[in-house]
Amino acid sequence: MKRIFGMLVFVLLVMPSAFAQKVGSHIEIIPTAYGCEDFALDDKSQESQRLLVSCDDRRGKHPEVNGLYTLDLISHEFKRIAISGIGIESFHPHGIYLLENDRGSWLYVINHQYKKENSQRRSFSQILLFKVKAERLDFVMDLGEAEGASAFELPNDLFVMPNGEIYLANSLSLRHSLLHYSPESQRWTTLARGYVFANGVHVKDKVLYLHDSFSGKQLAFDVRPSGTLENRRVSARRLGAVDNITENASGDLLYAGAKKLGGYLRYYIAPGYRPESLVARQHGETLQVLAGSLRQTIRTPSVAFEYGDRLYLGQVFEGFIAVITDPNWIDRK
Repeated sequence: MKRIFGMLVFVLLVMPSAFAQKVGSHIEIIPTAYGCEDFALDDKSQESQRLLVSCDDRRGKHPEVNGLYTLDLISHEFKRIAISGIGIESFHPHGIYLLENDRGSWLYVINHQYKKENSQRRSFSQILLFKVKAERLDFVMDLGEAEGASAFELPNDLFVMPNGEIYLANSLSLRHSLLHYSPESQRWTTLARGYVFANGVHVKDKVLYLHDSFSGKQLAFDVRPSGTLENRRVSARRLGAVDNITENASGDLLYAGAKKLGGYLRYYIAPGYRPESLVARQHGETLQVLAGSLRQTIRTPSVAFEYGDRLYLGQVFEGFIAVITDPNWIDRK
């Protein structure tokens, strides 16, 4: 029975475009693996523009679907992408980042290994680096083995600079809330402390943004040429439990998450509960929020991505990506 169920899940994940459905006139639901955590745009794919998607079923009912996937932005075909060069005993991918340069495309993946699922019998986190090919990911190295990685608690999101420097949001660590990796020294160091639930992290115009889902505040830091930070300040308040931070083609920041961390935690325990979600676009000084009529379909979004006039929303617990096709998706009240 388990084998039959696994085959059924595989068919649903490889050919989901046949099952995509419209909900109302402005929302399309694309069936996916459970727990679409983060997106990375691969616009240099030889086939077509696609999103790379990390998925982790946090409730643990469907561990066989945990992995990395692609979503074709034209056909909306959703399929698993093969991994070569490494055997991963416990795969719970979270934040991902795609770096493109003249040597190719490189995917950085945060992975959590659980002690009950690996031969080492311990829980630990990895920062896996892959070279991106059309049909597979080739393993390069685990940056979680570098000096200073012992500070990892529960890494959630990361941002990679063109030179390979990494900024890592380290959830549940007051002592090491934000970490920095230097490719020159090949070591991790702590840049910020004191945040209970460091979550989304993003760098734009030499400013680093870090969201603390516990307080609902977003912090901003100026990035020095050395990669260190200065001039810490609060850039936004009452953002709730924002997860990953993305940037659209116009340079606006996109936020997605639960309005309150308590609602997120309650939904994790009680699937029948529907928490109030937050999806917003930071346009200059204006925070544009997803209209309430569209928000009724969304549960706990983990990441938002804009492609043309479409807004893609990953769901932290559910098995679908919601696509809002209304170009005026913001609440204009």
